[in-house]
Parts: sequence; structure tokens; C-alpha cells
Amino acid sequence: MEKVPNEVLDLILSHLTSHRKNDDLYQARLVARRWNQLATKHIFRTIILYNNCITAPVGFQSWHKLLGQESVRDTAQRVIIHTWPDDVRKDEGPSYYDWDKWEHDGEWPAFTSAIDRIIELDHLQALEIHFSPMCRGEESHWNEYDGTDDDREMPGERKAALEAVYKAVKQREARGLQENGARISPIRELRVNHLQNIHPPDVLVNGLLKGIERLDLNILQEKNSFLNYEDFKLPEKFQFDGILRNTILAPIADQLVELSLGAQYEWGLLPARFKGKGLKFPKLKKLKLDFYAIGYYDQIDWVLDQKSLTTLHLDDCQIVTHLHFNGEEEEWGISTDDWKNSNEDPWLRDEAREYYTFDLRWNTIFDKIRDDLPRLTEFRASWAELCGTKEDFSTRYIHFTTDDFPVPFVQVETLERMKGCKNGPWDVAHAAYGMDVAALEALKKTIYERRKEQSI
Repeated sequence: MEKVPNEVLDLILSHLTSHRKNDDLYQARLVARRWNQLATKHIFRTIILYNNCITAPVGFQSWHKLLGQESVRDTAQRVIIHTWPDDVRKDEGPSYYDWDKWEHDGEWPAFTSAIDRIIELDHLQALEIHFSPMCRGEESHWNEYDGTDDDREMPGERKAALEAVYKAVKQREARGLQENGARISPIRELRVNHLQNIHPPDVLVNGLLKGIERLDLNILQEKNSFLNYEDFKLPEKFQFDGILRNTILAPIADQLVELSLGAQYEWGLLPARFKGKGLKFPKLKKLKLDFYAIGYYDQIDWVLDQKSLTTLHLDDCQIVTHLHFNGEEEEWGISTDDWKNSNEDPWLRDEAREYYTFDLRWNTIFDKIRDDLPRLTEFRASWAELCGTKEDFSTRYIHFTTDDFPVPFVQVETLERMKGCKNGPWDVAHAAYGMDVAALEALKKTIYERRKEQSI
């Protein structure tokens, strides 16, 4: 291996890391001095500020020790900040957290000083902010539950974390503007994990998002007691899709090169619809959608309008083929223009009730993607998160019924078992399998031919 060029060895070592686990790279550092130098670059390219019951009580000493090494500061290109100690409840945790000061005044000196260390990272290019998976929405609705926030990261605490990060980012930029200042790389990538589905703080919309070219948002909704009927009807469920479009995405549409949108729930359809029509991303090359629910013919049109796309990933996106309400369609102001009224077969549990059907199928979407995105050279449609394997895509169709609140999106197989009529009129996935696969294969063939032409 002594004769292997550094460029080749560096490429080999880059494949030793998986899901930010660097055990193999740690071993590679022991082989030789040259291996150590190259492996170190990969190990510390991404560094993580952990916030938990081990790091917080001692003032995040391990983080400060890590950033005390010049080699780490010179290498780091991505920082992941965990804003919330998931392993601590406010009513049980030790006294090193002053929750009221953090939530209302943004004061947590030990944590904010740890965040400030990113000021020293000249080559930082990407930021990830990981919030807690537990949240609470509008204060006016807190009394509907137990009222406790002991296991939740509240809106004020999330805002405080964003403000601390933005303050550090601005101070880092200022270093590069000073006379004889350091050459500071711009931060062009932002990932926000568990972004709460409420109106975002101004520090995010008019602060951290400015200049971002690669954006990854994973959206979170409030969850309370198990199978809580009211969770699906919280105000933010009706408001956030519009906020996402108009407040978050539209102002930065001209600058985005990559965009990933996903949620911890089926989004984009009910109880409110994501209206992407008119959104133009002139520079967008890569788009990824997770758990996007489709129930209207034009719901995918905003994706097809992005003619600059070269990569499209649809992960766990589903078409809703049958919908049943108990009057909610009028209460929620839902358009039923694309749906057909039907009562030909009982809706579940052998009861004859009216419901809606939606006849869009995946073959139509695959055909449109093939025809309307002429620059597309990479495509993926996967339902692995829902069905466990990449090969199985039986969950590409789903049903919606308010009878099953608070989880109204129901897998087709579940309904079939309850009705006892496998491969019956509800089993759209089986009936559409042939034409869906044929359209997908045609799309893959077209993409393969485009890539082949580009390589010539």
C-alpha cells in the first residue's frame, strides 16, 4: 500500500465510514502515519455537539476538548447540534438546567458557549440542528391535555437554540470581514431535524436560511397520549402547509440547489393541502420528498414544473385511493372535485356508507416524470420505511378514514384483513401492479439511456 497515491487511499478510507460510525476509521489510524493523517480528515469532517445527561452537567467539556485541537478545527466541515437532552425530564433532571431562563430569556451559558465554538471553524460548510422529537403547539390548547412540558422541547426553547446558532454564525462571518481576517467558507447547507409544524421564528426564516443552497427539513407534529383523537385536529395541522410554502420555501426558491422535505407523518393532503402550484426553483438539481400523501391530480405538478431537476427521490410517498369522512370534508373546507362518490361496497366492517374514491395511479405519475423532467438522470421510489424492504412496494397506496383517528391514514392490507376480502376492490396495489411496474421500468430505461448519452 506504500505505492498507492494519497488520492486513491483517501477515496478508499472514505468508504469506511457508515452512518457516522467511524470504528473502522479508528482502526485505520493505527496502520501508519500517512493513514492516520488521511483517516483523521474523514473522522472529524463531521463533528457532533451532544446535549445529554453526560455532556451537559460538566459544561460540554468533551466538546471543548475536541475543538481545542487545531487539526479538528481545520478539518471540520459539518457540525451537528443536538439542542435537547432526550434522556432527561425537566421534573427529574439535575439542576444544571434552568428551563425557564432558557425558554423565556435564551440563557444557558454552558450550552451557548459550546455553540459559539463554531465561530472558530473556518472550513464549516454545513449545519444540522436536531431538535427533540417531542413538542407542544399553541399555548391556548395546552389545557386540553395534562399541561406538562417536562418531556418536551417547547417553542421558546427551540427558538432560543436557533438564536444561539445564528448569533455564532454571524460572529463567524464577521471574522472573515475583518482586516486580515481568516478565509471563511460560507455555510451553504442546513438540515433541521424535527422542525415543529408551527410558524417558524424569524431567526430561521430571515436569518439562518439566507444564503442556503441545500436545505433538508424534517417536520414534526405534536403528539400527546396514545391514540389521542384531538391530535389530528390541532390548529397547526391546518396552517403549516401554507406556512411551509409561503413563509419558508418561496422566499429562498431562487437560491436552492437541493431540497429535501419530509415529516414524521403523512403530509401535504389532509387536513390541509400543500399547494405547490407556482413554486419555481430555477436552480434546483435534487429534490427529495418523504411521506408526501397524494390525493389530487395536480398535487405532483409543482414537482414536474422544476425542469432543472437531475435527481428525484420519492421515499414512502403514497396515493390515497379511498377516503371516508364523518362530515369533516365540509368542516375543513376540503375540495372533493377530484374524487368520486361511491357506496358500491361497504366501507370496512360491513357497514354500507358513502365514501370517496380517487383513481390516480402510480403509472401515471411515473409516465409524467419520464416525459416532463427532461434532465432527470437519477430517480428513486422507495417504500422501505413502511414495508421493511426496498423491493416491496405494496404500500404505495393508502386509505384515509376519520373513523381511525388519530391515525387516519391506513394501509390497504390492514383494511383487507379487517374486511376479509383479500384482492377485493380495496386492493388497488395488486390490481395496479402490472401497469405500475411497466411504467417504472420505462422510466428507469429512459434515465439509463440519458446517463449513457452523458458518459459518451
